[in-house]
Amino acid sequence: MNWTRISEDASAADPALIRAKALELLTRREHSRLELRQKLSQRGFPTERIEAALDQLVAERLLDEGRYR
Repeated sequence: MNWTRISEDASAADPALIRAKALELLTRREHSRLELRQKLSQRGFPTERIEAALDQLVAERLLDEGRYR
């Protein structure tokens, strides 16, 4: 799948798609919440869905600002 930019349709709001992209980014290296938010936003994902996905990753301890530093 080409992750460059997601079209402005219903698929852009799919939480599973946002989570998959965030996890793909995190497997390459640790990211801050801000970095992930910016990268996901640049790809056209809706802000409120990005925040929900990031909250879930924090709750699952997959995103941790302490590890990033």
